[in-house]
Amino acid sequence: MEIPNPAVRQRAVVKRGIAADADPLQPVQARAQATRDALLAAGRAMLADCDFDSLSIADLAAASKLSVGSFYGRFRDKEAFFEQLQEQVTAEFLLAARQALLAKDGSTTPPEAIVAKVCAMVIDGFRKDAGYVRAALRHASTQPASWSPIQSAGRQVVQEVIAVLGPKLTHIAPTQRGARIRFAMQLLYGTGINALLNDPGPIPLRSKRLERELCRVLCLYLGIPKGTDLGPRPVLNNTTPPLSTPRRSAAQRPRRPA
Repeated sequence: MEIPNPAVRQRAVVKRGIAADADPLQPVQARAQATRDALLAAGRAMLADCDFDSLSIADLAAASKLSVGSFYGRFRDKEAFFEQLQEQVTAEFLLAARQALLAKDGSTTPPEAIVAKVCAMVIDGFRKDAGYVRAALRHASTQPASWSPIQSAGRQVVQEVIAVLGPKLTHIAPTQRGARIRFAMQLLYGTGINALLNDPGPIPLRSKRLERELCRVLCLYLGIPKGTDLGPRPVLNNTTPPLSTPRRSAAQRPRRPA
């Protein structure tokens, strides 16, 4: 019998060691995660055109190019799917908020720039996930607890805005800064949700003018002087041009006394 070369024998031992140390479940877990992500992405996109109640698991699986069995292999039911979707959306919202508030030197960032970043981040989040937020609000009418993760994320963002912006509002008494910022954020959230659900105008959610005008309003309320170029003020759709005085004919003009 041929005796293997010692170097060859050593390589074989190393290969066996690598194979023994490798986790055989890793490929399976990776596929499961990819399937889960594909279903969540498809559901997120489909909610832009339908509400949660009409969201079909069969259509969701078909949009993901997966089977219905794949859905039930990852989620207990539609409620469990929605909970996972909420976790994903709220985690992304919190990450976007922290990135917007993060600065290399926060002490030199002017307060109006912070307000502008926060307004852009919040309104952009409503634009990006308008379908999901709309579905979550409607779903909350029958499942109130389903709105809790979004409320919690919104409150966390408010606390982070207070921590970053509060110390810069030196013209406001320290004991009042938190309350003022909370109400400013309520205005921001409320306007965004109203624009998403009702589109009352004159500035729609899709327009970048909305976040610029909200920044103006919040800076005015917080007493922050305008130092950032937010662009020209918009011409609102419901603005009526001033009436011009009609010119009178020669016969209608009063005659001067002789």
